[in-house]
Amino acid sequence: MRWALADRRASQLGVLSFDADRFKTFNGHPWHDAGDMVLRAIGDTLKELFHNGEVCCRMGGEEFAVFLPDTDKEQDH
Repeated sequence: MRWALADRRASQLGVLSFDADRFKTFNGHPWHDAGDMVLRAIGDTLKELFHNGEVCCRMGGEEFAVFLPDTDKEQDH
């Protein structure tokens, strides 16, 4: 959806993607609740950092992405 909006506006769309290092350490069978807490903490931090039209999402597992409208690789965000 953000890609289509950026295309219609002929504007830039930055994408930041990352994964949580060593997540599987926290998400093993006896520690599954700890893994959930880590994911929630990452989500809460993303909501604090990005709230001006950016879209933060979990792509799957421990992978996350942030879509940054009107942003290119040269901008400080």
